[in-house]
Amino acid sequence: MVRPSLTPLYLSSVDNGVSASQLIKRLEDDVGYHIQNVMDCGNDRFKIIKGLSAAHEMEQKDFYEDPDATIKDLVLCSQGELPDRQTTPYFSMKGFFNNLQEQWQNQVHSSSRDTLQFGANFVYGEVLTSTSTLMDANPRLLKNLPDGFTISGTTQVSGRGRSGNVWVNPPGVLAVSTLMKLPLKSQDISPVSFVQYIATIAYIQAILTYGPGYENIPVRIKWPNDIYIMLPQYLGQVIPSNSTETTYAKIGGILVNTNIFNEEFHLVVGCGLNVSNAAPTTSVNLVIEEMNKRLGTKLQKVNNEHLLANFLAIFNSMFNRFKREGFEPFLPLYYKLWLHSDQIVHIHHKGNVRCKVTGITKDWGFLVAKEVDFQGRFTGQTFELQPDGNSFDMFKGLISKKQ
Repeated sequence: MVRPSLTPLYLSSVDNGVSASQLIKRLEDDVGYHIQNVMDCGNDRFKIIKGLSAAHEMEQKDFYEDPDATIKDLVLCSQGELPDRQTTPYFSMKGFFNNLQEQWQNQVHSSSRDTLQFGANFVYGEVLTSTSTLMDANPRLLKNLPDGFTISGTTQVSGRGRSGNVWVNPPGVLAVSTLMKLPLKSQDISPVSFVQYIATIAYIQAILTYGPGYENIPVRIKWPNDIYIMLPQYLGQVIPSNSTETTYAKIGGILVNTNIFNEEFHLVVGCGLNVSNAAPTTSVNLVIEEMNKRLGTKLQKVNNEHLLANFLAIFNSMFNRFKREGFEPFLPLYYKLWLHSDQIVHIHHKGNVRCKVTGITKDWGFLVAKEVDFQGRFTGQTFELQPDGNSFDMFKGLISKKQ
């Protein structure tokens, strides 16, 4: 597959671009320009273009460019000059900001102490390298970004996954990365290992609360941070709660990258969700279509602007509570949404040990599995487990962290 050429990155903020302008000024003061209008932020160089009209005069990128090495065009936009559908046909920044403000109103009542920042400063690129790498690999940029800074894109040509996997994702996958900050001293209450769990819950809740009737979409969590949905051919059937990959397929996942500046974790949380692309398995909108056919529902397909705003508002609210109370308040919802209650797994530990999944640990989120005999009785041996990169398979085997 030939990688498509990069398109401009459009930057704005919910306050008519004021915060975005302040960010550019801060970068100019701290990073400065490597050459005229070009900032070297570490892994990437960004050409700063102030105003959409100036962006229209830019030359198109060379088709044969190296997307990781080329200078990225970063266009600063006010709310009055956001790109239109002709410029960004797959995503409306105006529609996103409108939805975000509406979703903030729905979330703000949860606590007067909450600050709603996720997505307030926002970048969209139709074709970009990687929403996470653009932040995580550029320390000069990252340390200056405000809490909640978010990048989204339609096509990633250097998408990143666990164990360093790289891919090109086609249109139809909603890719987003958000920066969140957490003081180092907060680890006793809010260990960073749980942020991936919070993000996974938030993305699923964004689907289930999209509107009336969407709460019935069969989307679930595969431990530790994958999003699964029931395959269309099984809709309407009675499926056991401990069902496996034979009835569910992966449509999304979470990846958290961690940096430390000024006694704070800078967590870049990357999330990808297959909203409308049928390959390689299925998508949210394909399942919605089949629900309408098989179950008689009348749900509209989800759109990226609404779904993304819903996710960011929910994630923001959950993260604020997580900082105050830790992960324990979210455990009941996590267990309600995951696939693994009472699931039987086999652990490679001095042979093949038959175990039942009973939950996750409250300290670091390791999977708890207890050995059982063939009558389902516990033997007294308990394992705490962690995934082991690509060799890990929830439904075929696990490795032992400690016993």
